[in-house]
Amino acid sequence: MVCSTCGQELSNDVKFCTKCGTECRELLVKTPWEYFTDVLKKYAVFRGRARRAEFWWYSLFMAIFSIVVSVFDSILGLSVMGYGVLSILLTLGAFIPGLSVSIRRMHDCDKSGWYYLIPIYNFILCCTRGTNGQNRYGSDPMYVPQDANQSIKDSER
Repeated sequence: MVCSTCGQELSNDVKFCTKCGTECRELLVKTPWEYFTDVLKKYAVFRGRARRAEFWWYSLFMAIFSIVVSVFDSILGLSVMGYGVLSILLTLGAFIPGLSVSIRRMHDCDKSGWYYLIPIYNFILCCTRGTNGQNRYGSDPMYVPQDANQSIKDSER
């Protein structure tokens, strides 16, 4: 395990960093698909924080799905006023979760969700590492919550 504050290499059983004294937490590791499905599970959740990985994996999967759906629209000849029917349905279905993960991404940088409306600055914030530790929008999504660690340890007994 590595300290999130100073980068000191630590053993897994340590609760505090021996160098800087920061409380040690386990890094939350997920697959790309888990990040994508987490966004869909939080369909209209605008509170809390979203990691860069959650935002970017969702964006990548939606771009891939958009390309695939556009190809199906073209092959099947489905269009209304020049727009593919399946593409329209995908866009409508993805709008709310895309907006919610974007706002939660702004929250991770300790900014209001309204910052997403500022064109270049929102891209910079989406690329910026979030606030270390707790901020006014919630706990750091990069680490396993403390109560989850406790429940895991309790279930191992």
